[in-house]
Formats: sequence, structure tokens, C-alpha cells
Amino acid sequence: MQKNLYSMYDKTTKLFMNPITAVNDGEAIRLFSGWVQEPNTMPNRHPEQFAMWRIGTLDDQTGNLETDQK
Repeated sequence: MQKNLYSMYDKTTKLFMNPITAVNDGEAIRLFSGWVQEPNTMPNRHPEQFAMWRIGTLDDQTGNLETDQK
């Protein structure tokens, strides 16, 4: 199955966080929304400093990884 790879980008440090997989954008938004609503996370305290990016795709049967162009 083809899954999308997503990562939260920290605009202050200019770094991407560890990626997660999700079937589509809606699932990724739901996963990240739960995380950023936690009171002691940096994205919760400084939401303007973070952005979610789809960074590629992963085929979980073959292991093939393709990155998206920015």
C-alpha cells in the first residue's frame, strides 16, 4: 500500500521533525492535530513557528521511498 510521509517543519530551527506515515492528508491532519493540542508541546505554545509538510511516499510492500519536490 502506498502511504504518504509527513513531517512537521520548525521555522525557527529550520529543521524537519521525524516523519510519520498516513493514508492521506486528512489522516495526517488528525494525527498532528492531536499532538499539537497537547499543552506542553512546542507547537502548542508557538503554533506560528510550525508547518506540516507532505515530504514523500512510501510503498509499505516494496519499501520504495519517493520524496516530493519542494
